Amino acid sequence: MHALPRVVLALALVASLAPADDQADTILNAMQAAPSPYSVILPPDAKVGLWWEHTLPGSKTKLRYAITAERSGKLIVEQAQDVAGAPIVNAWLVDPEVDLNAEVADGEQLQHNVLEAWVGLRGQAPRAKKVMDAPRKQPAETVEGVELSERDEPLELAGKTWEAHVFVSEQSETWVVRGSQFVLKSVYQGKVVMELTAMGEDATSSLAWPSKK
Repeated sequence: MHALPRVVLALALVASLAPADDQADTILNAMQAAPSPYSVILPPDAKVGLWWEHTLPGSKTKLRYAITAERSGKLIVEQAQDVAGAPIVNAWLVDPEVDLNAEVADGEQLQHNVLEAWVGLRGQAPRAKKVMDAPRKQPAETVEGVELSERDEPLELAGKTWEAHVFVSEQSETWVVRGSQFVLKSVYQGKVVMELTAMGEDATSSLAWPSKK
């Protein structure tokens, strides 16, 4: 989805070298300094109250996302997770009208839907952080000897049957919701590396937002 898992693991290592009282501030400061992803992929029918959880079995990491508020048609999405004991919450202002699947010409900026970004500790006020610029599309390269295929099939996950589109290569398979980029499951060399494991509609905010968002 984006690079959060690798960033989180690196920050956990850094924090483990700091005194316990300083770990949360160490991680929070580092995550505020790191630019935010320029896109957050939403599930179908995204609305306030919806939450979902992706699990990365290899690292035993769970990424829980929640849509906690609306601001002028845009959605506040929060992603909470403990990092070396620090209750970190990432947050983004996301434009749900942006079609991340829309084609762009070579040299044009890729589709992006994150307008603002924040990070904070659970129960505290969020801190603003920079959103990285979306890169420009590069001409596609032809890779010799790599066979790719696609198919459609239903997939049962998180208590629901999804209409999925599957991308298949020699070593991997990735299931996404048909017509979107929302990942349902990803398998590499026969092992599940990411999977949608839970969803619900009772999300609440983990941050102490100012009264006027």
